[in-house]
Parts: sequence; C-alpha cells; structure tokens
Amino acid sequence: MGIEDLVSAESIDSVDDSDSDLSQRTSDRRRLNDKKRKYEEACKHFRYRGGLTYIANDLWTKYRRYAIDTPIYVGARNPPGAAAGSEEAQPNSADGSATEKTETRPFRIRLMSEPLHSEMQDIMGLKALNYDHVAPFRAIIPYEQKFRARLKALEEQFAELAGNHPEALMVTLTRPWLPLELAYHTEIATDYFGTLTVASDTTYGYIDLTRILLDGFRALVFLLDNDLADLVRTYHQAQQGVVESIEFHQLWYLFWPGQEIVTAEPDYQVLRVLSVSGGRMSVVPRKNESSRTTVSNLLINCFHFDYDGQFVRPVLRMLSIVLYPGERPVTALEVFPLQYLESSERLRILHRGQRFSELARGTHRRYKGLNMTTHEFRKLEEVRVRNFLPNTHRLTTRALKIDGDVIIDFEMAFRSQSQGICPPEFNRTIQLIDEDEAETNDPASGISYDGEEFRARAYLEFIGETTLLEPCHLRFMEKDHLFLLPARVFGYVLLSRRWYPLSIDLVTEVHTIEEGDYDAFDDLVLPKRHRNIIRALVKTHARAKPSMEADPLDADPLDLPVRRDFDIVRGKGKGLIILLHGAPGVGKTSTAECVAAHTGRPLFPITCGDLGGTTAQEVEQNLEKFFDMAMKWGCVLLLDEADVFLGERIQGNLQQNSLVSVFLRVLEYYSGVLILTTNRVGQFDEAATSRIHCALYYPPFSKKRALEVWQKNVDRLKRTNEASNVPLRFNEKKIMKFAEKQWDAGSRWNGRQIKNAFQTAAALADWDHLKKPRDEESTPELRVKHFEAVVETSNHFESYLTAVRKSDRERARTNLLRKGRCGPESTRL
Repeated sequence: MGIEDLVSAESIDSVDDSDSDLSQRTSDRRRLNDKKRKYEEACKHFRYRGGLTYIANDLWTKYRRYAIDTPIYVGARNPPGAAAGSEEAQPNSADGSATEKTETRPFRIRLMSEPLHSEMQDIMGLKALNYDHVAPFRAIIPYEQKFRARLKALEEQFAELAGNHPEALMVTLTRPWLPLELAYHTEIATDYFGTLTVASDTTYGYIDLTRILLDGFRALVFLLDNDLADLVRTYHQAQQGVVESIEFHQLWYLFWPGQEIVTAEPDYQVLRVLSVSGGRMSVVPRKNESSRTTVSNLLINCFHFDYDGQFVRPVLRMLSIVLYPGERPVTALEVFPLQYLESSERLRILHRGQRFSELARGTHRRYKGLNMTTHEFRKLEEVRVRNFLPNTHRLTTRALKIDGDVIIDFEMAFRSQSQGICPPEFNRTIQLIDEDEAETNDPASGISYDGEEFRARAYLEFIGETTLLEPCHLRFMEKDHLFLLPARVFGYVLLSRRWYPLSIDLVTEVHTIEEGDYDAFDDLVLPKRHRNIIRALVKTHARAKPSMEADPLDADPLDLPVRRDFDIVRGKGKGLIILLHGAPGVGKTSTAECVAAHTGRPLFPITCGDLGGTTAQEVEQNLEKFFDMAMKWGCVLLLDEADVFLGERIQGNLQQNSLVSVFLRVLEYYSGVLILTTNRVGQFDEAATSRIHCALYYPPFSKKRALEVWQKNVDRLKRTNEASNVPLRFNEKKIMKFAEKQWDAGSRWNGRQIKNAFQTAAALADWDHLKKPRDEESTPELRVKHFEAVVETSNHFESYLTAVRKSDRERARTNLLRKGRCGPESTRL
C-alpha cells in the first residue's frame, strides 16, 4: 500500500461518514495532504539500491518516518544509489582508499521490516534488538555468516514455493515489497495520535511472509557485501589475527572481552580486555563541543596483575586510543592484540613473568641501571574519562643510576609509604563501563542506538567463565597469570636506603662464592684470627636463621647449628653484635662488607643520619624500622661510626643520655647480626661495651702489613687488566720498591689511602697516555712517578693539618679516643 492508496482510503472513509463534521473532514484532508507533500519532499532525497533506501546522514532523522516499502533505511555522508525512477546504480567495489570508504560507509541504519528485525533478533539470541544502529555496527557485523546462512535457506525455501505456486503475486513481484502494517513506525501510516491508520488485522499467507523475509535478508546481505564490506573483512581478519593495518573506525573489531593485549611502552605490558567502548561519532553534540561529528577515543577497560605482598590480584586499567587519520599498522598502535607480537617477544614476556614470580617472594639481588620513572608508566596510566579513575602511580620523576644490592619486598615497600611507591588499587569494583550518551541516544528524536545488551553479554560471558579475577598465590600461578604480570618490582636499595620501582630486566643474581672462587675476604689484611672469628660468628648465626628466600619445608634440621639460649628473659640477647674498632682505613668497614658477601647475606649499611637524632622517640622509631627490615631480610646490619649513639652518658645532658638509653634498649632485643665500627672507642658508654658479643681491635699498620696492602692492590690491578680491553702496564717490582721506600721515609698510609693512591696514579697514567699522538698503538703505563706525584700532594696536606692540630694519633691519645697500639692483636669475646 503506497501513499496514494492511503489518501484514497481516507477520502472514501470521509465521504461514507455522513455524520462527520465538515470542518473535521477538512482538517483531516489538510493533514493528509501535508503528509503527502512531506513524503514527496522526502522522496526527492531518497536513493535506492539493492532493495535499500539511502539518504544523506544529516537528513536521516528528518525524513526517517517517510521511508516506506524498504526493509532497511540507510544514512550516509554521500549516499550511493539512484533516485526514484532512474536506473539503479551499480554496487560499490570493496576496494578503495580509506577516505573513500569512510565517505560512502553508512553512518546509521534503521531496520524497517518487522519480520526481518524479529528474525535477526532470534539469530543473535538477544532479548531486545535495537531497530537503529550506528557505525561500526558492532551488533550486526559479527553475525554476518549466520545472516548469509539464513538467506541461503530462505532462497531455497522460496524457490520451492515458487515452483509449486508460479502464479502467486509474491512470486511474480519483481521488486521488494513491505506492507505498512509490517513496517517499523512510520509517519505515513499513523494518525495525529500515533495510531496505525492501516488495517492491523490483515493476514498474510506463508508465501507472502517468506517473500517479505527474503527481501529483508537480501537487502541486509547486500548492505554487508557493499556498504559494509570493509568492516566485514576487518572483523574476520581480526578473528584470525591477520590484520596488517586498520582504520580508527574499525578498531572496535580488533579488541574483545577476554583477549590478551599489549602496550608498547615502557616495556611490553600484557593486559586482558574486559570491555570496549567509544571510538564512535556522536549522534548529538557533546558537552563543550560545537560539532555534531566529534569522534570519541576508543576506550579499552582491561586489567593486569600485580602483587600486594600476599596474593596476585587484578589491577584495573583504562587504555585509550585517540582518533588518527587513514590506516595505521596494528603494531604501531599504542595498544594491540598480543598475537601480533613476535613469538620471541611473547616468550620473553612469559619468562619475565616467571622472574616476577621468583623475585616477588622476597629476594636479595643485584641491580645495575636506572630505576623506572613516572614517564615510563605513562602508557599504563588511566585515561581521565569523566574523572572515572583516580591516579594510582605516584612514582618518582627522576631516573637515578643504581649499582648495588637490592631487596625485593612488595609488602615492606607498600608499608613504607615512601615517595615513589604507591600500592596499586586492587579493590576497585569490576563493572561494565557505561557508554557516552552522546553516541547512543538522541533525546530530540527519542531514538536510541544503544547496543548495550550485545556488549554486556560478551562482558558477562568472560566474567562468568574466567577465574583470573580471583586472588592467586604466587605458587599457584599459571601461564595466563604470568603473561599479565608487570615489568617492574619494588626494591629497596641497601646502599641509598630508599625504595624504587625497578625493571625486572636489570635485576641479576647475587654472586655466590663457591669453593675455589675468588673471595674478596682473602684480600683483606687483618690481624691473625680476626678472619676466622668473625666469619664463624656470622656464618653460624646466619645459618640458624634461614634466609628470606628459603623454604622452611626444605630445611634439614641436622644441617642447622643448635641455637642455644643463655638469657634468663625469653626474647633477649638473641642477636650477634660485633664491634670493630681501630684507626681509620685499616679494614673495619671492608671486613663487614666481605663477611656479608662470604656468607651470602645482604649487607645493610646505615649511618647516624639515617636514624635521625633530634629526639629519642625519632631515633627509636627509625632504629626499630631498620632492625625489623634487617631481621626479616637476614641482613648483616652495619652501623658505621657507632660512637655517636653509644657515647658515654654525661650528667646533665638529657638529650644525649636519652639517645644512648634508647639505642641500648633496642640492641637488647635485636636478634640479627649487627656490626658496629668506630675509631673513637674511648668514648663508648660502659653499658654499651657489655652488650657487645665480640670486639675486634684493628691496630695501625706495621710495615709488613702496609706492604701486604700494596701487594693486594697490585694483584687486584692484574685481575683488572685481564678483563680490560685497555690494560694498564706497570712494573710490579718498581712499585713495591717504591712502597717500601715510602714507609722508610716516614709515610704511614692506611689501607684506604693506599687504595686511593692507586686510583689517582692510574688516572694520571691514563691522562699521560691520552696526551700522546693518536698514531701510537700502545696502552697506558703506570709508573713510579705517578705515585710520587700522589705522595707529594698527600704529604703537603698532612703537614698542613699537623701544623694546625697535631697528628691524628696524638689527638686520639690526648682525647682518650683510642690508644696507638694495644698489643700485637686484641680480641675480646
């Protein structure tokens, strides 16, 4: 039934109704004529092709109620097809530039055929399929194959009917036909109140309904094959993982719930998709936007894993891809599916996850390189979408060079609340993110383009099937967990006493000294018995307390020494406190460093500055913090210049006395290994000396020991040359002869001064070599003259200091700080 039929029917009705008022009939006639005029006006803008009715997108809403006798009403920027009465245009080619495809691709469609809509709804398994859809038609494209299958079945079904009923009107009809009573809401077929004006009790036979449904699916498949062909192709390529380049408007098909995706910077981070939204043109002007055609960013709601110190938990992220022109290679996107990453990189990410699992349990490792910074996490930062997600990374903006031992410990890192360390927000609610209403609803026309049921179903299917969103212990992680772990761990740098986010790739194993390996302990020039005493004490105490990495189930009780408790009060006196005292530069600090390395324990050096000092309460808090960390990690705790807090208490000095008392009390209950060093042992408080388990005296060097230190430095230089591309030539005999001559001349360098002399002399040798012509192929040579230059400057400085304040030995003896020598060796146990 067309517009002319409707006008004629209403005219007949008005003539037959003799009781109708003349003015009412006139009003009805005027209204009907107005409809006809608008219909004729709309027809001027309609274009027809493949059973579809096209119109310019900006006129789509205005004339949507006048599209009749068509199963699908299509709006595009440049609508294809022909005007009414002209020869129908040929279908577009699926090829063409991205710009051409965007210009001709439909922006929105309306399903006009009720039978078609109902059948599509059943095929898709939805409770309520929208009549109106906008690009990229994400609720339609995924079912393209099922629509084709249904069309094929209808073609076969109708062919059989046509064979049996060749004279039927629906068989002989050469164009698509859709009766108004089976069409979606149109202006033509309703009165002023929206009531259907055509007969609603019309019954259609099986042949009629089959033909109507067939015309609808023919039009739908024509739309898919021509106007939406590039979207269909992209969808199938995305499912197969073979997309090479892609337009922004097609990105929605590249991502789906449950898929593994990867960000490119700072290092590859794998995430799992929860839902996808945005990436579409608005149907109404957005807030604060003047253009109707504003395109939103594609938003990917996803998650990865992180460790909270006890369990691995999901951390929500919202990633964004901004509109870009033309096509872009998939791997050039800020985020793309993991399957497009090279297999070698995927394997590396998997191994990195395994490393994370090992490190996160709490480990002592080495780290060499820069720490990670805020800028490196920018790609993983949440997109600020309507203030939905807060900032969860307060990382340092400075990249610092780190080269030393670190402790990986997430629980302690989060507890520290240090600047640069912020626990991820593990407890955020997982939910389907609402879409922008500017893309889904047109309040003025009352049209809804929301495909929420389709999007929600995919989201809920993944949420219902996966177990990845549940907390998981490090031991029970599977491959799917390992991929999603971050590229960083939180580590405590023992040398700087600060927490940093560290790159897993720069974390290395700590060298364990095996039998026959080079041991720096052997390079120390120590008094007799010192080496064995301190090594035995630390080794046995450390073995009695398993390391932070040890599994208590694997421990052999017969392999551990017995821990004997001699204290009356339980919990006291379980620590090992060793005092190393003597002149500066004789090996006290080096002893502590070598002992830690030899026993495989981390060395935790702290200074008086780390403990504060303004109030006793502050010192106590800092002491307990460092002692707790050292005990948990099994560290050898080193406190240099301990006389500051263990000095003799003096009547009237309340602050100093409080600090000493606090230090002594905390020492009483410390159960770890603590090494104290001082060159002012004469100032120690009497109570402090009683708490020391072992005190080792380091006397000033004799000639024999001084020459031993020179020889150790020469040997170390030999080892350095073996590993260097530019070895430093030298004459060992001449250097040792110079060392003996220097001693006889009255120079009394300590171990640190001898080491510094080697470093300075080597620098002078390198400088002399650099000044030579470049054509000479030789290596630097360390000569005696370089040491003589160092001696000259050193003697001048020492002479000046002696003239000002006497020598260090005299001042130490005068101030009762220490005695020059107290016997060949001094050890108090």
